[in-house]
Amino acid sequence: MIGFAVVFGLLAVFIAQVWLNNQATMRAKNLDANKTQVASQTVVVAKQSLRFGTELNASMLQEVPWPSNALPSGAFARIQDIVSGGRRVVLASIEANEPVLALKITEPVSARRCRHWSSRA
Repeated sequence: MIGFAVVFGLLAVFIAQVWLNNQATMRAKNLDANKTQVASQTVVVAKQSLRFGTELNASMLQEVPWPSNALPSGAFARIQDIVSGGRRVVLASIEANEPVLALKITEPVSARRCRHWSSRA
């Protein structure tokens, strides 16, 4: 009698294991089939936290893919768009991995304009 109980118990465990494995495989296939490709563009984000007054340079920034339908207004697509044209300074704190927005940094200021301003003071 105990032998039958052990055999049927082991059989039940085996059948349950096979059923659970099949369910997991089917679920994984369904998840893969339901994935949709989201169109994306690159956005420039901060590699590290940037505080007020920090002068931006390319080593502080990185380009990451961002969903096209969720692009923040004023975001930059390329690091070169930020660092070319002159010096830029952070006006409002930007956290790591946060998009760098035009309203959080200054307009580009050339070195020539900086000397001009400093000579007026």
